[in-house]
Order: sequence, then structure tokens, then C-alpha cells
Amino acid sequence: MARGRRRRQGGPGRWVLAGVAVIAAIAAAATVLVLQNRDTEDKATTSASGNTTLSTVYAPYVYMTLANRPTLTQIAEKTGANALHLAFAITEGDTCSLAWDGTTALDTYKSEITAAIDKGIEVIVSSGGASGGEVAEACETADATQEQLQTLLDLGVRYLDFDVEGDARVANTTANVARAEAIAALQEKYADLKVSFTLAAAPPTDSTTATGAATTAPWVAAVDAGVAIDRINIMTMNYGGNVAAQDMGAAATASATGLHKQIQSIQGVESADAWSMVGITPMIGVNDLTTETFTLEDAKTVTDFVTKNGVGMLSYWSVGRDSQCAASVTKQPDATCSGVEQDEYAFASAFKAVL
Repeated sequence: MARGRRRRQGGPGRWVLAGVAVIAAIAAAATVLVLQNRDTEDKATTSASGNTTLSTVYAPYVYMTLANRPTLTQIAEKTGANALHLAFAITEGDTCSLAWDGTTALDTYKSEITAAIDKGIEVIVSSGGASGGEVAEACETADATQEQLQTLLDLGVRYLDFDVEGDARVANTTANVARAEAIAALQEKYADLKVSFTLAAAPPTDSTTATGAATTAPWVAAVDAGVAIDRINIMTMNYGGNVAAQDMGAAATASATGLHKQIQSIQGVESADAWSMVGITPMIGVNDLTTETFTLEDAKTVTDFVTKNGVGMLSYWSVGRDSQCAASVTKQPDATCSGVEQDEYAFASAFKAVL
């Protein structure tokens, strides 16, 4: 039996063909109609809120406080995305108070968020990240954590992502339990609230072998609390170790394959359902570990893998980096460019092939 995951409602209703007299022509027509409708169901699912969505979500990351960025609706148009991750809602200093990047009031971009939702874009607010204050760690209790997560829902979103990275943070049992209990309470209040966890990928031992998520503690705590988990997303980037000499596309697909096995084990779901819960997020171009570079060829490798296996979500870090750097910053990690030779939004164009 599946653990900790709300089953999405089924797709469009199946065609029901009935008749008193059944002849070969009618039987053949019925078969065609059923197969056509099943094919439609395979390509679409119905979310908890009742909206029909494509089975693969393409949800690039938007660094919300980046200067002079396009609006969310413009970004969706430029990238072809049907969803967006908004990064990052973190706590302000040592306080139990969420803000964008820990500095900008949450409602600063509320009109943008509303406009995007009105356009049918699934907006996912991501809290935490590799650095900055994590809400459960800062707030310590489930009640205080829930209160802050409510401020994210007050923006009108119904999808929260919890990015929990760093050895000390993922091992913080108190925070893991508080976070899990807060989420479970909010899902009792909001039946349409979807939740994902973003975790660091374990370094592959070679280009084809990986265990998936480097740690599962925050995820397991949520399952134990009864949280309905929509997706587990892994950051296929900045591996370290011996990955520098490897194909980053192959490393990403190996990591996703390892995650698929973890999902089957932890969530208790079959293979196809496990693939639908997998999320993959590479860092395009030059990674923070500059010996690692994710190229456009790697993007095709990952896109083909997503399509072949029915992976639930493909993202990338980040939209603001999806352009070529000026000569002064080329081949360096930068918030505004990739560090590789490319046309503007070239990675977006490659990734949107999953839709």
C-alpha cells in the first residue's frame, strides 16, 4: 500500500458504449473510442484542485529577488513552462519569519503570483535551499512552523516545496518532526495542498550508478506524519568526488534511477507511480563546483530520459542563468548566466520537449 501520498483523481471519464445488438462494426468503433480516451488519460492527470495537467510538469526555478528579471507570466511564455518554482522563501536572520531570500517581504510579488496562477501556471513556492534560514529549524515547533507556512499559502499558492540540504540540517530530528507535523496539519486544512521535498543527490560512484537522494530523513519524517507527498526532487548538481570527469547528463539520469528505487521503498508504490513522483533539477552550465558543467547535450540526455520513463517533473536552476555570459564572467558560476556558449533560453527550449 502506498504511504504518505494522496492519490490524484482519475483523468477524463471513460467512454461507455452500450447497445442491445453488437455487431462487428460497433465493436470496432467502441474499441477505438476506448483506446483514444485511455491515450488521453495517459497524457493527462487531474490534480487535487480539479485542474487537468500534463503528466510531466516542467517547472524551472525563478530566483525571485534577481534584479531586472521578467515577470512570472513572461518567464512562463519565454520558457514554455507549465509550472514555476519560486526560490527561495527563507527566514530573516535568526528569526522565525519567512521572506524572499530572507530580505524581501513575501507579498512584494503577490500580484505577479496571482497573474501567473490566473494564466494556468502552477506556482510552487520553495522554502529552504542550500543556504539561508530553514523555517522548521528556525521556528523549532510545529505550531510556529505552520504559522509561517500559512503566510506562503496566503499568497494564493497551493504547492509548497521543502528544500532541505546540508548534513546538519537534514539530520535535525526536531526540525524534521516539526516540519512534518506542520505540513500534515495544513493538508488537513487545505485538501488541495500539494507538497514536494527537494534533496541533494548523492554523488554517483560512476556515470551509471547512484543511490538517489543523499539523505531521506526529512522525507521519511513527513511520511511517518501522514503527509501526502506529490514529488521528491533531487538537485543533480555540485556532486563533488569523482563526478568531475563524468558526463553530467548520465550522472543526472543515474541519480534519478536511484531515487526511483528509494521512492518505491519509502512510499510503497509501483514502478510507474514511483517515476511520476521523481523530480530532476540540474544546474545548467557551469556548476558551483566549476569542474562540473551541464551542457546542452546533457539537457537532451535528461529530456530523453524523462520522456522515456514518465518522470513526473523536470526543472533547472535557474531561468536567470539561461543565457551566455559576458566575456568577463565566462566559465564561472553566475546568477545571471550559464558560463557556456548558448543562445538565450537555449536550455529552456531543450527541456520543454518533455511536454
